[in-house]
Amino acid sequence: MSYLVCHIQKFKISDIKGMQIHNQRESENSKNKDIDRSRSHLNYDLHNGEDINYYKRVREVIESQYKGNRAIRKDAVTMVGILITSDSNFFKDKDIAIQKNFFELAYQKLKEMYGEQNIISAVVHMDEKTPHMHFNVVPMKEGKLSAKTIFDRNGLRNLQEELPKYLQNNGFDVKRGEKNSKAKHKDTYEYKEEQIKNKYNSKICTWIDFKL
Repeated sequence: MSYLVCHIQKFKISDIKGMQIHNQRESENSKNKDIDRSRSHLNYDLHNGEDINYYKRVREVIESQYKGNRAIRKDAVTMVGILITSDSNFFKDKDIAIQKNFFELAYQKLKEMYGEQNIISAVVHMDEKTPHMHFNVVPMKEGKLSAKTIFDRNGLRNLQEELPKYLQNNGFDVKRGEKNSKAKHKDTYEYKEEQIKNKYNSKICTWIDFKL
């Protein structure tokens, strides 16, 4: 059985453009050298039918729901990215349709957990060594922008339990990462580069947590 890889990263408003450029392949100068441009046409966004302006969409989500009296701080976390994938063996014998079904199911569960109205994008990259999804969401709940409460230790534990269970119940043989992991949060590029070097070796911890 393979591990479900679920890597979480927080973004301030100034970081959002960079994620848009990476997800939508808007630059030829990406520092990720594992992108195969000849396969980029196979990428897709499960939430949007076309490329979008991430900054504009994030602002729309916040402005439509925010009930606070104070202006939002410039250093506030306005978007959270969740990278979903598994090891290379998991995808090796699965055709494109089954791989897409895996990401569609993960998207549906994450949509249920964090609210469709808060989703920015759910981009699946098929042009790198291992297929993966970048699910991006504004951490809004009950009129508040708060990654600290939505993605606190209990929230992360719930995600760690519920997502692999949902995928298992729908026919995918994946399990959650190691409990009580001592792994440190890494920048998404650092994480992916390390995983690629290890070819997603299932012996290493694949559930990356971070302290809030």
